[in-house]
Amino acid sequence: VEAKNIAIVQEIDADIKVFATAIDRIDENTTLVLTQYRDIVLPGGHEVARQLKALDELALRFGNTRVSSLIMDGMWQLGTQRSAASRFAQSRLDKDGQRVLEVVSELKKSFDEIGRHLETAEGKKQYEAIVASLSGMETAVKDMVVQCREFANSLKQIDAIGNGTSVKLTNFEHEVKQEMDAQGPRTLTGNENAQQMTLFVSAVGLLLGIAISIFIILGLVRVLREVVLFAEAIAKGDFDYQVSTREKGEIGTLVASMKHIPETLENVLGEYQRLGTDV
Repeated sequence: VEAKNIAIVQEIDADIKVFATAIDRIDENTTLVLTQYRDIVLPGGHEVARQLKALDELALRFGNTRVSSLIMDGMWQLGTQRSAASRFAQSRLDKDGQRVLEVVSELKKSFDEIGRHLETAEGKKQYEAIVASLSGMETAVKDMVVQCREFANSLKQIDAIGNGTSVKLTNFEHEVKQEMDAQGPRTLTGNENAQQMTLFVSAVGLLLGIAISIFIILGLVRVLREVVLFAEAIAKGDFDYQVSTREKGEIGTLVASMKHIPETLENVLGEYQRLGTDV
């Protein structure tokens, strides 16, 4: 089971790496699409519009009203192309890209018609510049379509990875749950043993505490018994009685001080007797 879980984790890790790569491709595709639009398609549309206006002025100067009329139609189609290209750059949908290519194809037909009605060398030269600009725009749009298709494929890949990873995570969770359920009785037994050991240690500690307390109390009782016997001996006039104890600390200090009481009393009585004799 453990090996199976490790394999699942490794698969998920591999999916995450593929996911990250797909994200990078999407970012790259988006950047290229916007760059193509900003640097080629958009300025190309402005340039074609400028060139058409210059050609229209030239046609009117030479009285070529047919070319002027065709240029007006071409300007309208160019506006449609520019609008479609802007929409495509934002949506990055293949259908919008195809729509731009359709408009460019229609625009080329209109320009071909304009070229057939040109009469002057200057006009034909101007027309060639317009065709070159339109060709550059068409190439850029085709490249945008390719990038957007890769963008769409990466999105599909990400969606597939997300679904597959979700299934793997569900399976992994199921395997872990089964393992935990299988380990449950052993874990409970271990917990019961641990609880019993804890109770045993606590009981031993309690007994040791009681034993130490009893030992201390017995020691105090023994000292107090000696002190009582000492007091009784002093009361009877036996100043030779000594307290026998090995206690230390404050109790030992107290007992040591009491040992000097007989000597002090003897001195006091002796002094009293001398005073009585003197009197």
